Amino acid sequence: MKNEKTKLTLDDGNIVDAQTPLIVSASRATDIPAFYSTWFFNRLDKGYVRWRNPYNGKDSY
Repeated sequence: MKNEKTKLTLDDGNIVDAQTPLIVSASRATDIPAFYSTWFFNRLDKGYVRWRNPYNGKDSY
């Protein structure tokens, strides 16, 4: 499966490149559904989430 790229405007007005996957798997490597469901649904409503690559420190959206 290939991820498409799109431009995303953040809350602070910055525009970043973002991946647009067709499927979001939120339970493979984390306990998001069990312990962070409120956060997860808030992020779904917002339309994006930021995560930091632990190896190079680069943010992805």
